[in-house]
Amino acid sequence: MRKKVKKCEGAHIGLVHIVEDVRSTTSELAKAVGSWLPRYKAAARVVNDLFCKVERAEEKFQRFSCDEGLARRISHIAESKIEGLKEHVSSNVVMENIGQDLRDLHERVENSDRIHCQVNSQCNRICHLETSRAQAMLFGEIASRLAVLERTINRVPGQPVPGLSLRVEYMNSAAARRPGLGSLSQSLEALEEKMEIITEHTGALVGGHESANDTRLLGLESRIEHIASATFSNLRFVFSHELHLGCSISKH
Repeated sequence: MRKKVKKCEGAHIGLVHIVEDVRSTTSELAKAVGSWLPRYKAAARVVNDLFCKVERAEEKFQRFSCDEGLARRISHIAESKIEGLKEHVSSNVVMENIGQDLRDLHERVENSDRIHCQVNSQCNRICHLETSRAQAMLFGEIASRLAVLERTINRVPGQPVPGLSLRVEYMNSAAARRPGLGSLSQSLEALEEKMEIITEHTGALVGGHESANDTRLLGLESRIEHIASATFSNLRFVFSHELHLGCSISKH
């Protein structure tokens, strides 16, 4: 029993020493905890601050990501606007070039119109000169033929006039269409008056020459009609030739 009691006492003493050691260790730990607690709190505050900074950094990063997308979108829009402005400027340049070309073309058209008017005026002057020359030649020929006719009528009323190719064809409207034909009509009227005078003069004759005079009068009337128709035929031929010449000049 003593041994057991001694063992129990030894165990109790060991336990007491252990408890004391634990107490001393606990006090040391308490001291250590007391000394480390402010540091822990400071570290906790630092950690909290770090967490807050990290959160703010994450928020800033998210904002930066959003801002970066917005910046990309803005840069894309700006590039598209710049391209549109370049195209607009190039289109304005093209429109200015087209306007200048149109102005040059308008000036060329006006110059060509002026040249065309000048050419038409020159052609009209040439046609007028050709017509005047042809009319002068025609009136000279008509005057010569009328002189021959008057000499023939005054000379021998009954004989035919050589060198005249006649056709029975009337052109009553030709005198009203062309200027200068009034003199021809007046000449023909003078011839008709001469015929009437000749008729009156021959009507005063008596005896067996009455039938011969009637025959001569009929021959003179027929010859005058033939000469008038031939003259108008020649006039129509000359006028058609003048029209053809005027058309040819206007075409060229």
